[in-house]
Amino acid sequence: WRKDHPQFNPARLPLKNAKTHVLSLALRGLGEAQRSVLHTLAAFRMPATWDTLVALLVGKHRACDDDRALDRILTEVEDRGLLGWDRAANRYDLHPIVRNVVWTTLNANSKCELLIPLRDYFTTKMRLPAYKAIDRVEDLTAVIELFYILIGLGRRDEACDLFMDELDFLTLHFLSANRE
Repeated sequence: WRKDHPQFNPARLPLKNAKTHVLSLALRGLGEAQRSVLHTLAAFRMPATWDTLVALLVGKHRACDDDRALDRILTEVEDRGLLGWDRAANRYDLHPIVRNVVWTTLNANSKCELLIPLRDYFTTKMRLPAYKAIDRVEDLTAVIELFYILIGLGRRDEACDLFMDELDFLTLHFLSANRE
């Protein structure tokens, strides 16, 4: 991007305009597959693992035909400054502002179309490990993601049941993670 726009100087713009201008340019020119990956990442509340992204985005009639295509897209989106990659954990996450901008550009039907496969995926992954194996909040990723997905789908009663049956005890009493 810098090679294509050597004259760009964000310091010449007012700070508020510079941020929106940079984000707008970073999002401009994304293809359908890149947007699909970005939209899927925006649906997550916690960093997504490589395995989760492969399960959701790779295959016939999906954003990516194979792992290499997904890797290329993630690299491009990271190069644009839209994505963060935790190399040690091999997890991907969006900055909260990027997540908000990307998510709010979707209409209600598009959001549901994204959330339903995520609900199905995390429902199958929600088998909780034995209490002794839970050391940190990240061990509850599938349950936490499913909770937020159910809220996003308007299934608040199911989300409440999930919270009361699984998350309440584990986060507040077992992990003492009341702030999280």
